[in-house]
Amino acid sequence: MKVICDHCPEKVLRTNLSRHQKSYCRRKDSLFPCLCGEQVLGSRVREHRRKCMSFIKHQKIACPTCGELVIQTNLRRHILRKHPQAGNSPGSRPDSPVNTNTPPPPPPGGDGAAHSKPTLIRTVLQLQDSGRFPPCNLQNLSLLPTVEQVCTSRPCLIDPAECWGKETPTDEVQLAVWKAIRASAQYDVLKDGNKLSKTEEKIAGISKAIFQAMSPFTSQSRSAKYSIMNIPLKKLSALVPPSSIRSRMHLAADEFLISANLAPAGAYVDLHIDQNRHGLSQTVDACKKIWLLYPPTKDNLEAFSATAGEEGRLTKCSDKLQDGYIVETDPSNILHIPPGWLHATFTTLSGILIGINFAALETLEFMGFSLSIHLQYFEQDCVGIEEDLEVYVDCMKDCLERKHPHHLEIIIKSWVAICCSVQQISPVSEGRRLLEYWEQRGLQSWEVYSTNLICYCPACNTDVDNVYNHILNHHRWSVDGW
Repeated sequence: MKVICDHCPEKVLRTNLSRHQKSYCRRKDSLFPCLCGEQVLGSRVREHRRKCMSFIKHQKIACPTCGELVIQTNLRRHILRKHPQAGNSPGSRPDSPVNTNTPPPPPPGGDGAAHSKPTLIRTVLQLQDSGRFPPCNLQNLSLLPTVEQVCTSRPCLIDPAECWGKETPTDEVQLAVWKAIRASAQYDVLKDGNKLSKTEEKIAGISKAIFQAMSPFTSQSRSAKYSIMNIPLKKLSALVPPSSIRSRMHLAADEFLISANLAPAGAYVDLHIDQNRHGLSQTVDACKKIWLLYPPTKDNLEAFSATAGEEGRLTKCSDKLQDGYIVETDPSNILHIPPGWLHATFTTLSGILIGINFAALETLEFMGFSLSIHLQYFEQDCVGIEEDLEVYVDCMKDCLERKHPHHLEIIIKSWVAICCSVQQISPVSEGRRLLEYWEQRGLQSWEVYSTNLICYCPACNTDVDNVYNHILNHHRWSVDGW
């Protein structure tokens, strides 16, 4: 049976793990912190742990009755408190040989105890107690279930080979990230989640971010967390949506820009939406992240939009969010996030996250629905909503150009949803006037690709013989035409 090395993403036979970490692991010369506080070479970690009483004392094992992970020295007390009948029965004592060779089955929908909901929730609670994770409601979260087939409407984990067409090219990705950081400045440098603007601060932040991401930095460290976000990897283009998605959707583009984030353990990204597009995200090397995900229902989107322009959005609206999921990802899988899903992330092991965003004709109607809710708070977050409008207008243009079946009806539905929401904004507000530019961008696409075209208008329940003229006369974003 093959297992993933604790230090690198390589899969090796369980019987060869010690030899791999001692002689062949790519991180065998890196330092790793032990629970005793000592920094140990990767090649000597297993040997050190066997002798380190502090590690043995804190090592967790699965309860033979319920499967919950418990510190080894507390197992007897756990059984007596949680399972008194089992604690008094023969063969159920922690030192009894009867149950030691029969590990508990993994929880439904999970990949073993290490990824079970109780374990992840307990990890988040510990991070909250130490002030590393913001306070939030965790009762409305379920473990993200595993699925055999990729789902386009709910987050799911995908085998990386389906998106790369081969094994993940870890070395190639790392090289592309370093070259992109050196070649341009088209990325954001953050300190504890706040963007740095001064050139001197950004240069220092880049150095610190690289050091923290490549060193055994722990999530419990009190040092400021530096990260580099949205690094464009223009020369890397092998990551694509899996065939199961491409065969069911009419994508708005054939090429996808890969971007990367470099973050240390302990880095947190607050609740956000990836501009109403599909997203594929994969950690590289030894990096791991915990994700909190919430579906884009009307109630969830309204609760999220009400905190537009504010900090700590997860803390402020988590009590109102429903039907969320929690999952931890590592290099062995890719997380697919459908359009509009709210998500927050926490890095548990330092490293690189890469991903792509993509849109499709089938997502345009949802884009219109989502924007119609967010536009109610345009004044509070005009920059973020304008970015969403830019993505929508570009996707609309691509879909009009490609002329997919029934594309006009779908695009009209999305356009009208935005139109109704814009008209509710006060005509004298500055935000209302900023929207004129995006309407003109959209009308240009309508004029180029739909003049003299005939189609059915679902908003008016009638057939029209010139789509562009119909939009111009009946579905302007402003009643008075600005």
